Amino acid sequence: MRFLAISGILLFISCGELTCGYYEGNQLFQGAEDSCYFTNSIGIQTYVDREECDC
Repeated sequence: MRFLAISGILLFISCGELTCGYYEGNQLFQGAEDSCYFTNSIGIQTYVDREECDC
Protein backbone atom coordinates (compact mmCIF):
# COMPACT_ATOMS: atom_id res chain seq x y z
CA MET A 1 0.00 0.00 0.00
CA ARG A 2 1.30 3.44 -0.83
CA PHE A 3 0.52 6.74 0.83
CA LEU A 4 0.03 10.04 -0.94
CA ALA A 5 -0.30 13.39 0.83
CA ILE A 6 -2.17 16.11 -1.04
CA SER A 7 -2.81 19.43 0.67
CA GLY A 8 -2.49 17.84 4.11
CA ILE A 9 -4.85 14.95 3.27
CA LEU A 10 -3.40 11.47 3.46
CA LEU A 11 -4.73 9.16 0.76
CA PHE A 12 -4.24 5.42 0.70
CA ILE A 13 -3.58 3.95 -2.71
CA SER A 14 -4.11 0.24 -3.06
CA CYS A 15 -1.72 -1.68 -5.28
CA GLY A 16 -4.23 -4.26 -6.40
CA GLU A 17 -4.65 -5.77 -2.93
CA LEU A 18 -8.12 -6.66 -1.76
CA THR A 19 -8.73 -5.71 1.88
CA CYS A 20 -10.58 -8.37 3.84
CA GLY A 21 -11.20 -7.13 7.37
CA TYR A 22 -9.04 -7.12 10.49
CA TYR A 23 -7.26 -9.70 12.65
CA GLU A 24 -6.08 -8.66 16.13
CA GLY A 25 -6.04 -5.02 15.00
CA ASN A 26 -4.16 -5.69 11.74
CA GLN A 27 -5.73 -5.07 8.34
CA LEU A 28 -6.11 -8.31 6.36
CA PHE A 29 -5.46 -8.72 2.65
CA GLN A 30 -6.26 -11.48 0.20
CA GLY A 31 -3.11 -12.94 -1.28
CA ALA A 32 -2.31 -15.47 -3.95
CA GLU A 33 -4.46 -18.58 -4.20
CA ASP A 34 -7.04 -17.15 -1.75
CA SER A 35 -4.55 -16.88 1.10
CA CYS A 36 -5.13 -14.30 3.82
CA TYR A 37 -2.41 -12.23 5.48
CA PHE A 38 -1.48 -9.03 7.29
CA THR A 39 1.81 -7.15 7.24
CA ASN A 40 3.43 -6.93 10.66
CA SER A 41 5.28 -3.93 12.11
CA ILE A 42 8.56 -4.82 10.38
CA GLY A 43 6.97 -5.46 6.98
CA ILE A 44 6.75 -9.26 7.03
CA GLN A 45 3.56 -10.87 5.71
CA THR A 46 1.96 -13.05 8.37
CA TYR A 47 -0.61 -15.55 7.11
CA VAL A 48 -3.79 -16.41 9.03
CA ASP A 49 -6.54 -18.97 8.49
CA ARG A 50 -8.67 -18.20 5.44
CA GLU A 51 -11.73 -18.20 7.70
CA GLU A 52 -10.51 -14.92 9.23
CA CYS A 53 -10.96 -13.06 5.91
CA ASP A 54 -14.22 -11.40 4.92
CA CYS A 55 -13.58 -11.51 1.18
